[in-house]
Amino acid sequence: MANDISRVNIIENVGRKLQVQFGDNPIPVNEIVKEARKISNCRYAKSSIMPSDFCYNSVNKDPASASMNNPMFRRDARGKYMFLGKNYPYSGEVSWTPKGKETRIIGEWVNGNYLPHDTLT
Repeated sequence: MANDISRVNIIENVGRKLQVQFGDNPIPVNEIVKEARKISNCRYAKSSIMPSDFCYNSVNKDPASASMNNPMFRRDARGKYMFLGKNYPYSGEVSWTPKGKETRIIGEWVNGNYLPHDTLT
């Protein structure tokens, strides 16, 4: 039953399903939210379904507290995500945009291994 599934698992299942439908195109965030709420019987608020919390290539909070435990999406543009899946052998930079400041690189993935940069200031 959907109520027994965690938010992370729901988002993963939705990402996998929708990427099949969208093929080589990124999935709009509103589609992810709509489908996640549908399969969870609206258990989670729209504001709590954030693919940006599960990205390989970006974080949306202070990198010192950012977790890379459940990445599964690649952010392609604002509100557009490609589902890659957990444990994907992703390679690429990780960016963060502090509020009111410019985007900066805070780490990188190399073949699925996350390497944070030492300088976060």
